[in-house]
Amino acid sequence: MSAAVSEQLLAKVQRIFDLLDKDKSGLIDSEELGLMFQQLGQPKSEEELKELISVIDEENTGQITFSSLVKLFTLDL
Repeated sequence: MSAAVSEQLLAKVQRIFDLLDKDKSGLIDSEELGLMFQQLGQPKSEEELKELISVIDEENTGQITFSSLVKLFTLDL
């Protein structure tokens, strides 16, 4: 993680990560990500969820780590 990431941003991402990580495994899987999209009224197929995860999955595990989520939030899109 970059030293330029503020403590405030890290705290915000941690809260989001904790909300998504329903089973408290320390990883966000496609099922947990799917629940979030469903709650937002934007359901995604399993394929769409896997595609989203693959974009930020640094370790090719099929799951999102905290550091991967921080990276997503700090991308200059």
